[in-house]
Amino acid sequence: MREISHITLKNQGDFIVRPGFVYVDGKGSRICEKGHMMVAAGSSATISLKDHGIPEGSCITFYAEVPQGPDREAHQIFVYAEDCGNTAHYVISGTAANSTLGFLKEV
Repeated sequence: MREISHITLKNQGDFIVRPGFVYVDGKGSRICEKGHMMVAAGSSATISLKDHGIPEGSCITFYAEVPQGPDREAHQIFVYAEDCGNTAHYVISGTAANSTLGFLKEV
């Protein structure tokens, strides 16, 4: 699996979104970590995973909380490595009721 330390979200939808993460802890429990910010329509944000208390080496996926509609979870799985410097880039689009989360690239 590829290592990342950051995630970038571009919001092309007509709604706000709260970026978050899903990871598995040392006991095998699935943990959903809500983000600390909201990303407005037409805006982008880069999120550092170290700011969210995710344990180093955890397998994570990106999670987009859409307050006015269904939440979206990415299908890509990465390993969190604080010092690697890689970023996974995502875009969310559509409407709050019918949004689409897409993976762009990992660099």
